[in-house]
Amino acid sequence: MISAGVHTPTAKTQDALHGKHPQTGAQRDPVFDTPAVGTHFPPHTEHRPFTTSDVRRAIQKTAPATSAGGTGLSFQHLKELIRRDGTDPNRWLGRALAQFAGHVARGELPELSSAWFAGAPLTPLRKRDGGVRPIAVGETLRRLVGMLLNGRVALRARALLSPSQLGVATPGGSEAIVHAVRHRIALHGDDDRIALLKLDFCNAFNLINRDAIMRTVRVHFPELYGYVHTCYAREEDPFLWCGELLLRSRTGCQQGDPLGPLLFSLVLYDLLSTAPPLPPSEEDGTCALACRFMFYLDDGLAIGPHAALQHYLTFLSSPTASSHGLHLSMEKCKVWGPTASELETWCAYSCDIAQSYTASTRIMQVPVGGGEQVTEQLLDDVRSLKPYFAALAEIEDAHVAVTLLRSCFSSCRVMYWLRVTPPRCAASAAALFDMYVAEAFRDLVGGDVADDFMPELHLPVRSTHPNFGVGLSSAVAVAPAAYLPSSSLVQTIPQHFTPYLSQTPLSSHSEILEAVADWHSRIAEDKRMSAHELLDSSPRQKTLTAPVFDEIFTRIPRGNLRRRAHRASLGLPHAKAWLSCPPSPSLRTHIAGRDFRVSMRYHCHLPLFDSSFECPRRGCSVQVGMYGDHLFHCRKGVNNSNAPVLWRHDSFVHELASVLRQANLSP
Repeated sequence: MISAGVHTPTAKTQDALHGKHPQTGAQRDPVFDTPAVGTHFPPHTEHRPFTTSDVRRAIQKTAPATSAGGTGLSFQHLKELIRRDGTDPNRWLGRALAQFAGHVARGELPELSSAWFAGAPLTPLRKRDGGVRPIAVGETLRRLVGMLLNGRVALRARALLSPSQLGVATPGGSEAIVHAVRHRIALHGDDDRIALLKLDFCNAFNLINRDAIMRTVRVHFPELYGYVHTCYAREEDPFLWCGELLLRSRTGCQQGDPLGPLLFSLVLYDLLSTAPPLPPSEEDGTCALACRFMFYLDDGLAIGPHAALQHYLTFLSSPTASSHGLHLSMEKCKVWGPTASELETWCAYSCDIAQSYTASTRIMQVPVGGGEQVTEQLLDDVRSLKPYFAALAEIEDAHVAVTLLRSCFSSCRVMYWLRVTPPRCAASAAALFDMYVAEAFRDLVGGDVADDFMPELHLPVRSTHPNFGVGLSSAVAVAPAAYLPSSSLVQTIPQHFTPYLSQTPLSSHSEILEAVADWHSRIAEDKRMSAHELLDSSPRQKTLTAPVFDEIFTRIPRGNLRRRAHRASLGLPHAKAWLSCPPSPSLRTHIAGRDFRVSMRYHCHLPLFDSSFECPRRGCSVQVGMYGDHLFHCRKGVNNSNAPVLWRHDSFVHELASVLRQANLSP
């Protein structure tokens, strides 16, 4: 809503795209000219054929509304062709896709089609500073093949790349890094010798060396070689197009390739495996902790003594790293935590490195460090969302606005930092965010929601559950249920980065105990678990939030007879379906803004009128209250006592006939 938009395809835009996608790639090694793994390669792993079940599972896992590639084919098209239950009614599509994926995996795609198959259209988004951010959407069939191959090598990739890489085949890897850094700061926060180094590579994915990609794939995952050769090593480089501008993808990993993160991580792994050891004079217990890095794809960090960090920073900026296509951006690298005496050492080492000696810093865009400073930074983050809520209030269509508020601006908007920040530090920011959401909802429905309805506002929309609500989950309520499952991910971090776990169990840490106590205060007593039981069970956030919502529902006041009748009506089948239907005119599920606002006010027990008045229907003298209940069932002044039912029936028939006419099915 406040996006800077898209660049027009001008000469300036073309120059910017050329800078992001260099058209003069490095000289390639002729050894990679053949798509087959021959005698000069390691023994090739025989390709196990893909099955129709593999294809169906991959298609069903894709997110809704996933963008289509250059041909216009989308995963939604494939989902429609394969039934919702995963069956193939014609029994040919699954087999055909499986056979096609096998051909591509073996590198058998014709030379003439590979440049388009591996190509993608570019959308030059406009950054807020005026720069260009090109977004490429790969071809759907190419992504399908990549997903199938990715699923086959995921476990082996995780075993190979850990402990240094947590961005591939590691669920919650970025969250685990934040928790690990937070605990290490708590462990070594008073040690002047310890600092944190954050690394940043220039245009990392687009500049990675393709010969290095082919070499590492050949060694570690030869079964991927045919696919990777088709997409990255053919004589004709893949096309990238933006309007009439035609580019070639000559370097780096391609956007839209499901295997792109793995290929980048393999090259980074190959580079780190050649890192020289620390000089003998620096080999002590504390230096050993800094001998390894922790990366989330191209975002890296290390904690350890200053001399060790400088040693490895020198290596990562050496010609060896450049030969892999990895170039450190020294201006964006940052060292955090040096004392005044160490600042001179870093300045003498490199004036380009940014030094920061503050109580907190950001890791994966989340503040960590001192509690008060973290709270203040989170409050600033929430305040920065005000323009989004202001833009939301300017949307005239209430159905669209409420859908965006529920889907994009409720607790899901801040869920990441709720999961990685102790509830004690996040409480103030979460409360402020809930206040913003409540104010936005009041503006959209045109009235102040009563305090006794706020619990119902925070409950999820469940069409088959007695609990009901508007779906604007409270950040304060879900904070401990979000933090506890995420904090358990730190146990997957290797002990070289979390040595404290071998000494004190995670369940005994004060932040965990405080979060468990907070969670206990929000659920029924018979559903509580100890910190040890909770963490050992590897809980999911959904499992911990369910009893929170159940307890909120039980604490809702019964209210008067009207309120109880209204609540009972919501338990009827499909009574709340209109709350979750998408505002799509083409699907005939869009509700006009005025009608939706009236329906939402009625749902929230807000008055529809300023005062009572006499029913306008002929022959009816009943006083209509401010809530307008009488108007929904008044039968006076009409010939048929079932008029409201007939009106709904006729409206449905009219809508159905309209849809059939649009599909050219009218008689």
